Amino acid sequence: VEDGYYYMNFDQMLLFLNLETNDVIPVCAKPECNHKSSGCNAFFGDGEALRSIYYYRGYIYYFGLSNGMAQLCRMDKSGTTRESIAELMPNDGVDSIRAVFQDEYAFIYDGAGLTDEQETTKSIIKVSLTAGNKKTVYEVKGKGISITNVKCFGDKIFFTVREADSISNEAMSVHSRGLFSYSCSNDVIEEVSRQNINDYYVVDGAMYYFVTGEGLYK
Repeated sequence: VEDGYYYMNFDQMLLFLNLETNDVIPVCAKPECNHKSSGCNAFFGDGEALRSIYYYRGYIYYFGLSNGMAQLCRMDKSGTTRESIAELMPNDGVDSIRAVFQDEYAFIYDGAGLTDEQETTKSIIKVSLTAGNKKTVYEVKGKGISITNVKCFGDKIFFTVREADSISNEAMSVHSRGLFSYSCSNDVIEEVSRQNINDYYVVDGAMYYFVTGEGLYK
């Protein structure tokens, strides 16, 4: 954020590093809290949440866990309040769920799946940060499949779909089905490229992308 960093430590305490003073403080505004018990607002252990956190428009967003389901949650910068926005998808504590933010929405996806030997369905879920309603904007089915590299540029959400060619104890062979985009304004999915794109970025209206085994393109 403007004056420091929020992060989760290995004890799953949410902390804030003040860059001006170099102080590290728990994100909890409870009066007389010793910040050493589960009653502390900065404590996210005992299976309460995953480790991924995000800062967006004055709030800290995280994935809470309840009865085997992941939820999109948020708290204010001081650690005073927590609230659940929407229930998302099943999760058993694996920190594989990610979020990308655009305007008043969060786009949620589970980046795991490359080692799945059974056919599964992977999706991107659009969640309203104000109303809490949700909508699946993209789905893909397959064995050893994963949605990755989800990024927001302007009005569009871009993402790649990766698929495992082989799964073994020694090595894994993976290829990309291509690069896709979702337009937030007209609710349309488009195929940008069918190339084996490993990663990409947009700078000043130009897309730079790396094709596995070939090199960097513009």
